[in-house]
Amino acid sequence: MKASLAVLAVLLGVAYGSGHWGYDDTNGPDTWCESYSLCCLTSQSPINIDTTSTVAQTFESLVFTGYDDTSATLTLANNGHSAKLSTSTVPSISGGGLDETFHFAQLHFHWGSNSSVGSEHTVDDHQYPAEIHFVHWRNSMASFDAASTATGGLAIVGVFLEVSAEDNPAFDSIATGLESITYNGESTTLTSFALNDILPADTSDFYRYEGSLTTPTCDQSGIWTVLATPVSISENQLAKFRSLYFNAEGETDEQMVNNYRPVQPLNGRTVYVSATDSTSAAAETSTSAAETSTSAAAESSTSAAATSTSAAATTTASSNIFKRFFQAVFRG
Repeated sequence: MKASLAVLAVLLGVAYGSGHWGYDDTNGPDTWCESYSLCCLTSQSPINIDTTSTVAQTFESLVFTGYDDTSATLTLANNGHSAKLSTSTVPSISGGGLDETFHFAQLHFHWGSNSSVGSEHTVDDHQYPAEIHFVHWRNSMASFDAASTATGGLAIVGVFLEVSAEDNPAFDSIATGLESITYNGESTTLTSFALNDILPADTSDFYRYEGSLTTPTCDQSGIWTVLATPVSISENQLAKFRSLYFNAEGETDEQMVNNYRPVQPLNGRTVYVSATDSTSAAAETSTSAAETSTSAAAESSTSAAATSTSAAATTTASSNIFKRFFQAVFRG
């Protein structure tokens, strides 16, 4: 009986191991389709954003509600794949072309072993050292789980991180918290931290497309908003992320780096770029210039016509004077 249980435990362990996903050669993105068939579908994320083929579209402003709340208790955890941050409150996002409000569920990070790689999305084939994903679920859905499997059920905001010479104070509490979650399963609490601290000051410029979760089960439920303006972070702060491990304490240490999925084929999807104020201003300037030119041309034409009419009138008057003069002379 004990022998049978031992064999069963081994079999269960093999089965679990075969389905456990990660980022190395044995369980990384190239193998996900074997256990998660949705990862093989045609509207997958992330993607490379080719700015020469994006389609400009006017969106209203994105509204981040509750993102400035510093009273919430935030939990930073190592989940074996990333550093994930959740909150005791329920911030939300709306506007920006979204058809309803979406509730905040969690945010997490993707980063590289060095600063030449790390982000999941790329822009014109440029990869940033890290990327944050703010994950939200549709208000009209019953739960996050229900939303995560429904088309358009999730609204995910991607934020790029770029290296700065100095520490970014916005990441100080996160960097400190990372020191307490070295291993899978560990968590810590952050206080006096607002989500909008790690958003760029300008959220008006962004890319929009329909895609998927970038980790198994790869459900194609994501409305992606990738902000064009990156947020700064120092190498010292990035090193805190690279000090985490995929494994639990006591297991063989496996450094948590390069936890990003390679870009996926676009397969005919349209990527929209928000029409910025500067674009509108340029259009208005162009329209104004055209109107000024048209007005000037009209005024010039009117003036010319008036001058011509005046000249004609002067010629006619002169002709009449000479005519009356000669008539008087010949009558006399």
